[in-house]
Amino acid sequence: LPAIGYLGQRPWLTITGDSRLWAAIASVLFSYAVFVLLGYFKDRSADQATGYRTLVVKAGWRLALGVSAAFSLAAVTASWLLLQHSGLEQRPTGAGEAIGALLWAGGVISLVVAHQRIARLGGEERRAHLGITHAVRGYILLHLGEAVALQPLLGGPALLYALFFEIALQRRPERGQI
Repeated sequence: LPAIGYLGQRPWLTITGDSRLWAAIASVLFSYAVFVLLGYFKDRSADQATGYRTLVVKAGWRLALGVSAAFSLAAVTASWLLLQHSGLEQRPTGAGEAIGALLWAGGVISLVVAHQRIARLGGEERRAHLGITHAVRGYILLHLGEAVALQPLLGGPALLYALFFEIALQRRPERGQI
């Protein structure tokens, strides 16, 4: 997705030389990998019974959680690098930048909470959705924070998006699905 957005604004020959693009790609890739990997925690016994060889089935709860935590660290590091290499320090700080920083921090906190919640379950997969919910929230908030930091005028729409996400999350018909 970051490459598509990039190519919509710049010539394709410049794609290999822009460190911001690679940081954005890594941020999206690793944060999405966290959601996917943690998503397998709620289906471990079914996956095991059907022979579906997920990381949590093959390597176990703790190691899979460690891999996911490493992906989370990689996502946050890439996101931080994206923001550091985008010239943000040369712009005046206003409400948009503050909103972006709060959304971004909320994303980082949610990714940490996701792993803490899964770790506390000690293998109890039926409640894994409690951590997975935070992984999805972390993904959304991290990238909304990036978008607003790069385009401060998106602050209001990003807050609305986050609000609508929370409403949809609370209204979902099956609490264990995310």
